[in-house]
Amino acid sequence: MSSRASKKMARPLGVRGHQKSSHLVASFKAGGEMFVETPDERTTMLAIDVDPRTVSITSQPFTVRLDLEMIFATKAEALKAAPRARPQRVNGEPLLERVYTPDFLVGLIGPVPLVVEAKSATEVERIEEELARRGRILNNLGFHYLVVPSTEINHPGLHANLVHMRDAMKYRRDNDTRPLLDGLIKRVANRQGQFLLGELKGAVSDVCIYLGLISGVIGCDLRRGNLGVDTVVWPAQGDLHHLQLLQLEV
Repeated sequence: MSSRASKKMARPLGVRGHQKSSHLVASFKAGGEMFVETPDERTTMLAIDVDPRTVSITSQPFTVRLDLEMIFATKAEALKAAPRARPQRVNGEPLLERVYTPDFLVGLIGPVPLVVEAKSATEVERIEEELARRGRILNNLGFHYLVVPSTEINHPGLHANLVHMRDAMKYRRDNDTRPLLDGLIKRVANRQGQFLLGELKGAVSDVCIYLGLISGVIGCDLRRGNLGVDTVVWPAQGDLHHLQLLQLEV
């Protein structure tokens, strides 16, 4: 992502001098590269990217003044809005969060946009009430809200498998993949039930296998380790549920 693209974020990431680390990740449905802050966000973004129910992804899309229940284009604008955001206690309770910038805004095939936040499972438990408050306010503003705990995406091999799926999406867009898929379709047409991916290895290329998974020729559980000869696959017959790893339709 260029510096120009970073400036479109409500809270720009990847800027020199920032204390927090950031990761640059290519995204098919974001239309290029974008920065995220944590490995959990990176894998979550890839899972959203390959999901057939999503049409777009925006990182750090806007900032919400939770006390005002208003949306601002940037965090700086939200902080300056009157009345100024100051720490506030209610009846001696802990400080109320005033300003919140979501990790991702996801455009779905359905009419209601989705705000997605990736957190470690420990953090989800620690700030449970804060997350619930964010969800209530975002619902009032016309969004669905989904928190993805690390337990949902921290599976060995999942990140690498999602990278292959994302790259296959781009390959399919830029190339005529029918000859490759025709060969794979013929090899699985008469199969019933599950079989091992090793039975296809050597007969078709890895690119063909990735295209088959992203196109619904074959399916597998992407959370069951790196794709290899022992991966269990099945004829998917166009079904893409194996790419729906998150509860996006909340």
